[in-house]
Amino acid sequence: MKKMIKHVASPVRKNRDLTKRLLYALMSIIIGLLFPTICFSQNWNRVELKNIYSFSLPPTMEIRKDGSLVDKGVKKLHDIAELTYNSNRITLQPKGMNEGLKTSNHLFGRIIIEIDEGAHGDFPIIDEMPKEDIIFAKYIIIESVKEGAIKNGLKILNITPVEIKKIGYKSAFYYSYVRKSSKEENPNVFAQVYRVLDDDKAINITLSYRQSEKSIWHTDFEKLIRSFTFK
Repeated sequence: MKKMIKHVASPVRKNRDLTKRLLYALMSIIIGLLFPTICFSQNWNRVELKNIYSFSLPPTMEIRKDGSLVDKGVKKLHDIAELTYNSNRITLQPKGMNEGLKTSNHLFGRIIIEIDEGAHGDFPIIDEMPKEDIIFAKYIIIESVKEGAIKNGLKILNITPVEIKKIGYKSAFYYSYVRKSSKEENPNVFAQVYRVLDDDKAINITLSYRQSEKSIWHTDFEKLIRSFTFK
C-alpha cells in the first residue's frame, strides 16, 4: 500500500509567494495614487474645443451662450472698462443662467478657459524651461495678479506660491487665491488658476466660486480638472 505523502511548501517558496503578494499590493497603491479613478455620473458631457483640448462638463454647469443676457452684460462691462475681450474663450456657469433661471443667478461658480494663440516658439514648454526662467515667471505671475486686482477694485486676501502641477499630462503653472470685492456685502471668492504653455499657444484655466458655496462646486471642479486632455 502506497504511503500518503503530505506535500509541504518549503519556507523559501512561502517567502517568495509573500513577496509577490506584497509587490502586487504596492503596485496597486502606486497606480491608484498616480491614476486615481474618476467617478462620473451619466449626466456628465464631453466637450472638445478646436481640437486642442477636451474635458467633462458636470450637470451642475453649462457653457455660456453667445448673445445671452449674461454674455451681453459681460462684454458691455469689458467695453466700459476698455478691456480686451478674448474671443478664444469659453465660460462655464451655473446650469440655467442662459435661460435666466433665478435659482442659478443666485449662485457663483465659474470656469473660464482662454487660449492665447501665437507662432511656433512663442511660448516655452514649462518642462524645458531653465530654473532661472521658471523663478522669474513665477514672480511675474504673482505681480500681475496683484496689479489686476488693484485695477479691478479687488483685494487679494491670500495667494499661494506658484507651483508646477500636471493637468492632462501637461505641466502648468498653478496658484490659488482668495479675493474680496470693494463692496463689503459681497462674499469672498476662492480662485484657482492653471496656465499651460505649449509652444505656439498658452491655455489659461481659471476656476472660481464663493467660499460659502464650496460644498456646491469643489468636488465637480476637481473632477473637471482631472478629466482634461490635450491633443
